[in-house]
Amino acid sequence: MTTLSDFYALISAEVNKGTRFDATIPQKVKQAVQFFERNYSFAYMEASLEYTISATANPARRADLPSRFKLPIWHRYKKDDGSLIYLSQVSGEDVSKHEDKAPTGYWIEGRSYIWFDNQTDEDLSAEFYHYAFSDYTSWSPATENLWLIDNAEALVIAQTMVYLAPTARESGWIEAYGGMVQTELNTTIRLDEDLRSADADLFMNYGRVR
Repeated sequence: MTTLSDFYALISAEVNKGTRFDATIPQKVKQAVQFFERNYSFAYMEASLEYTISATANPARRADLPSRFKLPIWHRYKKDDGSLIYLSQVSGEDVSKHEDKAPTGYWIEGRSYIWFDNQTDEDLSAEFYHYAFSDYTSWSPATENLWLIDNAEALVIAQTMVYLAPTARESGWIEAYGGMVQTELNTTIRLDEDLRSADADLFMNYGRVR
C-alpha cells in the first residue's frame, strides 16, 4: 500500500520544481481528499456506530453523533426478541408530541446530536450506519490504507495539482489537471458503484459484510 510519504513524493515529482513546494504538498493533498469526501459519499466512507439509546438520557431523547459524521444511512435498534426496528429520519418540526415509549423516528441537529421523537423507558441496543469523513488529524507520513490514494491515485494527484496551481503561479495547471480530474472522477465513481453492487450481492446471499 502507498504511504502518504510515498504519495507526497509522487506529487513533488509531478510539480517538477525540486523541493520548493514540498512543505505545502501535505496540506494540498488533504484539501484534495476533503474536496471529494465533501462532494461525494463513497462506499469506503460507510461506518457503523453501536451504542445505547438511554432511558435516562439527559437531556431526554438526545444522543451524541459519532465523530467525523457526514450523513445518515440507516438507524435501528434491537428488541429483546432479537428483531430489528428501523427508525425513520424525520423533521423535528413535524413531531407534534413526545411519548414515553420506544422511538420511531429521529432527526439530526447540526454536527453534534441525534434527537428522537420519543423517550424510551428502557435502554435500547442501537446501530447507526452512516457516512463519515476520514480522520485527517491522524495522518502522518507513514499513514497508509487511504482508499482514494490506493484506488484513485491519478484523481487525487490531479486535484492536488489544481490546488497547488496558485501557490506555484502555474495557472495553466488548473485547465490541464482540471480536465483530468473529471475523467478520473468518472472512473472512480464507476469503481465505487461496482463495489456497492458487489456488496449488495453478498448482502443478498450472506448478510451485510461491512
